[in-house]
Amino acid sequence: YSSGAFYERKIVTTDLRQRCTDDHTGTSVSAPMVAGVIALALEANPMLNWRDVQHLLVKTSRSVHLRAPDWRTNGAGRKVSHLYGFGLVDAEAMVVEAKKWKTVPSQHVCVGASDRRPRFIRADQLIRTTTQTNACADNSGQHVAYLEHVVVRV
Repeated sequence: YSSGAFYERKIVTTDLRQRCTDDHTGTSVSAPMVAGVIALALEANPMLNWRDVQHLLVKTSRSVHLRAPDWRTNGAGRKVSHLYGFGLVDAEAMVVEAKKWKTVPSQHVCVGASDRRPRFIRADQLIRTTTQTNACADNSGQHVAYLEHVVVRV
């Protein structure tokens, strides 16, 4: 909402001296604003857990008028950008969705085999790799319904 550039819109808030300021800018504005939106969603549905909040943020964020050359549609069909993530947080949409949200199933951690070949990667080099795994296949009842996080050690 505020990039920090002098010509950009700024945020009205209180300053360090308990006075009103209309000159607050930068990314430090984002975290408290989103925390407030999450608080509204939790008020609408106190049963939400941290994973539910992640799903709601992704589902209800909007990429409207945000310009970036790297917007892509991911494997889940959601638009995502390295600059903007899933876009602007939409407080109204998040609260409306939170009211009817069903908690996601319990989390399972699946650990798959890895390619542990040592490699030197130059700064200008691109490495692509593909991995197939059946890490959860051995545990009945733990099929993958939602893929929330992938951790890759490099």
